[in-house]
Amino acid sequence: MKHPLIYTSSELDLKDTLVVCPKEHGVYDEKAIVLEVYQTLMAKDIDYYTYDCDFDFALISSPLAFKYLIDTFKDYPGRVKKNIICIGTTTQKAVEKIGYSCIIPHEFTIPAMFKLLEDLN
Repeated sequence: MKHPLIYTSSELDLKDTLVVCPKEHGVYDEKAIVLEVYQTLMAKDIDYYTYDCDFDFALISSPLAFKYLIDTFKDYPGRVKKNIICIGTTTQKAVEKIGYSCIIPHEFTIPAMFKLLEDLN
């Protein structure tokens, strides 16, 4: 699968650019001003959901979403029988760091994730 282009700030002209992201991402770049705009919190009542089945696919939209998922449902990734689909390379690295494989769409968007899911079905 061909991966999309990945841009880093060293390749971009960030003069007078404001980067908006959560502080926990640890983003720092001497060329940019980083503004914390929100803090991600885990829902207190997430454990209300239980399941006794396996899943064909899992769509993971962020490293933090994956972390919360496995913190709450430790065996969840092992219950995915076909593919874990990650939104992009950062999420892919987080999933692979835990020992699972995943695939990513050509474009790092939610609609592209669903298109990939449709193509796999």
